[in-house]
Amino acid sequence: MAPTLRNLPSRQNRGGSLRQQAKNNAISHISQGWPQKAIGRQTRGLSRPRLECYRREMVKAYLHCPRILNWINTHQTLRYRCAYHHDRRHVPARRCPSCTFKKLADVYWDKESTQADIDNKVNELDEAAFWDRLPFPWWSGTHTMEDPSQYAEHLVNAFVGSNVAGPNLQAWTDEADAIFFLDLAYTDTCATDGCGRVTTPAIGANSLFQISLPETGTIDLDQAINDTMSDTTEKNCDNCSPAASVMHNRVAQIEAAPQVLTMQLRLHQNVLTKKKDKKGKPIARLFKVDTVVNLRKTLDLTRHQTNKSVPLKYRLQAVTSHSGTTLNAGHYMGQVRTSNRTYKTNDRRVTQTAPSILTEWPQQWPGRTMDDVRRKIPATRKRSEEFTPYVLTWVMTSGN
Repeated sequence: MAPTLRNLPSRQNRGGSLRQQAKNNAISHISQGWPQKAIGRQTRGLSRPRLECYRREMVKAYLHCPRILNWINTHQTLRYRCAYHHDRRHVPARRCPSCTFKKLADVYWDKESTQADIDNKVNELDEAAFWDRLPFPWWSGTHTMEDPSQYAEHLVNAFVGSNVAGPNLQAWTDEADAIFFLDLAYTDTCATDGCGRVTTPAIGANSLFQISLPETGTIDLDQAINDTMSDTTEKNCDNCSPAASVMHNRVAQIEAAPQVLTMQLRLHQNVLTKKKDKKGKPIARLFKVDTVVNLRKTLDLTRHQTNKSVPLKYRLQAVTSHSGTTLNAGHYMGQVRTSNRTYKTNDRRVTQTAPSILTEWPQQWPGRTMDDVRRKIPATRKRSEEFTPYVLTWVMTSGN
């Protein structure tokens, strides 16, 4: 059994940090290759009742990550027994997020399955993912547009919580940790003149890697990551200011990386307006940045590790893009990579595209070019019709 990943010390050696080694060991028996039935298969569409495109595109992204498929297939086996399946208080299997995702994946990549078969399974996943045993504010019956990155976080937590039966609970949790969770180590340096005290807060683990963006202009993804990893924070300093918060320069480094990296580009920011509230303070509003991010098909995060002796590289596997002025309105579409092709997806509609389109900014409607959009959409509405990449799903290619 793998060690409990989140309780490991931050020690280094030539094989990388202990945490990274533990992650690698935890999933060493899970293949990175595509399941046999998915090889050479075309991407399938998913139905979208009401405003649920934000869920569907993230589900498609994870359905195109081979290691997730191979891992979820070990659920409800002799090694990993389903907690819901063996709990008589609940409907067997059908209400388990891992069971329903496993069944959806099986049908999704089965060449004999129909669209109706796939739609039935994705609806079951909706019911399971929003079961009342899981803390989550969005219920399957509300049908409101929400944030796909937060849905991805919830879905991962639902997977983790679905195995509490049998002796291998910790092994299942460690495997989920190795596949989805990014561990960041922080170093805070007091910015007060003459102080410079250095502290190291606890390592944080998160299934979502949030990347800050400037309000306007063009930026390379690598530069945006650099800026995100070097930030500032306010906290007490025991050396110069134990009673009040002072500015600290914070540097983040990767202590251990996941097999599947879910990256959120922070397209929306709060900005103070000229309007004021009853207390005379400026009112903040959420707006969508005009920034263009130069994407690439591969990502090298080696230099951001606490131990750089092992390369850390990823391949872009899926892109979830948004059109509209706020994340709670508009529409989401996606692009995904299969074993041999790249596809653009919009609900049930699927169109094969060139691999280069995966990194395009902005994204385009399936079957349409941005020239078509600009000709048909007035300039005042053009921005709401363009799809901006929002969630990037990466799969590790080296560092195992």
